[in-house]
Amino acid sequence: MQKPKHRVSFLATLAILAAATPVFAAGQESAARGVLERLLHQKSDAFVLKEIPKEDGRDVFEIEAQGGKVYISGSSGVAMCRGAYEYLKKACNSMVSWEGSQVDLPDRLPDYPKTRTVCPYRYRHYFNVCTFGYTMVWWDWKRWEREIDWMALHGINMPLAMNGQEAIWRRVWHSYGLTDKDLEAFFSGPAFLPWHRMGNLNGHAGPLPVSWMEAQAELQKKILARERSLGIIPVTPGFSGFVPPALARLHPKAAVRKGSGWAGFEPTLTLDPKDPMFTEIGSKFVREYQKEFGTDHLWLCDTFNEMTPQIDEATKLDYLADIGEAVYKSIIAGDPDGTWVMMGWLFMDGGFWDDPAKKALFSRVPVDRMILLDLGVDVYQISYDSPEFRNRQWIYCWLTNFGGNTTMCGILKPYAAAPFRIQSSPERRGRMIGMGITMEGIEQNPVNYELITDTMWREHPVRIETWIADYCQERYGSCPKEMADAWDLMLGTVYNVNFARLPAYGMRPALGMRLNSGPYDQTKVRKAIELFLSASDKLGSNGLYRRDLVDLVRQYISDGLAYHPQRVLDAYLDKDRTALAKASSEYLNGVRDIDRLIATRREYRLSNWINAARAWGKTDAEKRLYEQNARMQLTVWGGPDLHDYAYKDWTGLITDFHIPRARLFLDKLASSDPDKPFDPKWKEIIADWELGWCKSTTPIKELAGGDSIAIARKLFAKYRDWPEKWVPKPADPGIAVRKPVTVSGGTTGDHTPDRAVDGNSDDWDFSSWWAGSPPQWLQIDLGKPTKIDRVQVWTYWDWMRSYQYKVEISPDAESWTMVADMSKNTLPSTSRGFLHKFAPTEARYVRVTCFGNNVDGGIHLVEVRVFEGK
Repeated sequence: MQKPKHRVSFLATLAILAAATPVFAAGQESAARGVLERLLHQKSDAFVLKEIPKEDGRDVFEIEAQGGKVYISGSSGVAMCRGAYEYLKKACNSMVSWEGSQVDLPDRLPDYPKTRTVCPYRYRHYFNVCTFGYTMVWWDWKRWEREIDWMALHGINMPLAMNGQEAIWRRVWHSYGLTDKDLEAFFSGPAFLPWHRMGNLNGHAGPLPVSWMEAQAELQKKILARERSLGIIPVTPGFSGFVPPALARLHPKAAVRKGSGWAGFEPTLTLDPKDPMFTEIGSKFVREYQKEFGTDHLWLCDTFNEMTPQIDEATKLDYLADIGEAVYKSIIAGDPDGTWVMMGWLFMDGGFWDDPAKKALFSRVPVDRMILLDLGVDVYQISYDSPEFRNRQWIYCWLTNFGGNTTMCGILKPYAAAPFRIQSSPERRGRMIGMGITMEGIEQNPVNYELITDTMWREHPVRIETWIADYCQERYGSCPKEMADAWDLMLGTVYNVNFARLPAYGMRPALGMRLNSGPYDQTKVRKAIELFLSASDKLGSNGLYRRDLVDLVRQYISDGLAYHPQRVLDAYLDKDRTALAKASSEYLNGVRDIDRLIATRREYRLSNWINAARAWGKTDAEKRLYEQNARMQLTVWGGPDLHDYAYKDWTGLITDFHIPRARLFLDKLASSDPDKPFDPKWKEIIADWELGWCKSTTPIKELAGGDSIAIARKLFAKYRDWPEKWVPKPADPGIAVRKPVTVSGGTTGDHTPDRAVDGNSDDWDFSSWWAGSPPQWLQIDLGKPTKIDRVQVWTYWDWMRSYQYKVEISPDAESWTMVADMSKNTLPSTSRGFLHKFAPTEARYVRVTCFGNNVDGGIHLVEVRVFEGK
């Protein structure tokens, strides 16, 4: 066992001094020059940097260029970098992106009129806690240096800084008598630390080596030193009450509470806010953290992330006031100038977190010592609906991404306009002090982040059509008409979708899979690809053009393959073995083609991720642990619900994992009888196979590279006409869609009865009526007597469940005729539902009485369709 280090590092001492100094730090000009030198090399000599004061506490930059010299003045290192980047974009058609940069500058830099930009926001926030898992967990200093440069150029000044905290927590827990052995069951593996830090899980995929903690602490010193040198104000971790189980054993008088549990994991423990140890532990952590890393006085503490406090309703408000006060006191007891920063994600649970609950949590925290992040305004705009939230200092944040998924998506028009609607409305704006991006993963959909960071520096709405034309010019060096037209089409298709949809091949195969294709006009995407390809002679040498072409063709083929699982299942249900084999083969070949396409891009390789993970290992055992963590996060994740959550379109992941897994399912299907329930052990079988892959260290199979344009052209020709070939004609929705419904009893959660007649028979989860305590019925009023001869019923399908029900019709809701008796049904539910035919009969009312199912007895009615008699 190694002794924890208590000395204050030289860098930390400098950081403390810098953080305590309110004037412009002397090194920021030098730090900004370093960013430009790494980007432009000798061309950076043409830039002259100068310090100027802030305006009303806000960052400002000025640009002027003449005689081949570019004069950039800024109120911070970040402001100078943002000013330089603005010049590079507008005067030199340049762009800096994760997947490469377009900075082909002329020998003599262009003149530029003097301009002055004052940022409307005090803070430009960056990162989600989850980003430190889904993207950044394996980053070394070289990669972090690139990211900090990216932040500075894009004007970010308030990033989360989560690395290295476990070394400090180890020191704190040691002081309470816990040993490293005790902590092995507490700290998770590296790939899952974000969720451990938020109190969601203990020990998952661990133990966490001490060497990891120490190495990350050293990395954090470099990160913080560089960020502070640029005037960036990092947000560092605090204490929200989450404690190791061993603390309760060693300190039996400690008042600990068991949480509600998260995503199927065992509940974790938190200290009661009334326990004096709460403030004592929290303040000790803050003091020890400052000794090692210094402080900028912003401390992130998240209570009850995606968990419900386990408290009595009668004491709810008092408890929430106590917990808010305890968190705040634990900060200021260690840092009297500290401010509590909090993600607002917990308020997504509007049932528990009503305005009185929010008010109670905030009630004993001074307004100027708390900053709330409205973490995902593109998911649920907490600030819009909560004056209690708006009355605090808060930051408007776009989420944009879950799990680091690589699917093309984004809502560019709202990104461009929505923040300005908030700014122009005093009632909605409240105490808004910043704007942020809180994506769960980066290195995908770069257009989203370029647009959002641009809007952070503008006081007026962005006209998206003009901005897109400029973006094309900056990204590719020029914007021929065909590219402008292509991006216009993308704006209304792939970039008019809020969040990523996992591709069919990226989900655990099962008979209950849903269609997951893009909800837009695929013929417009096809036209965009044709336009993209037609510009290859002009832009083909540009790496960013090649990346975007690969993404667009990949997305088009992926959307088409979303229809294949149903083609496979139709052949299976029809007992057509020849058709089943053909559909299965076409599906696997399509996935192989996507793999072949993405293999042309170096950034789309699983080996990058695994090699980066293994590089952190000091021993063979550590290397194996980190590789297992890396594999698990992308696939099984952990718990019963999160498998495939962090899917990526990477060669190696598709080649080595998704294709073999799909083949296992298709082989199982070929040997099964559709008249019998599918193998009830299938979930266990496939989960065991997945876990075996995660534990393997066999070298990953990846495809070789190739020419992106040539392969994209060839595959596009092959799949060009899939919308005409694979999309089935819309089914007859019947006459019951959106008709009035009544039910005999209650409803489970928000699965209301109207969802059973919403016209959507594909979504067995969200678009369905759920109820308990069978029997219960749902009754449809067709509005007038109508001659009908068919009723089609969909119940929840996972191909394991058999539902029992009966269907009756009536002219007056008093006398009923049964037209389908499924009360003793043993056939499994399927995506086709059950069609019940009968002699044409005049009726106004249709009633489905549900008796439950063979698995959990519940009622899950997805859709009821009624058809007029012929």
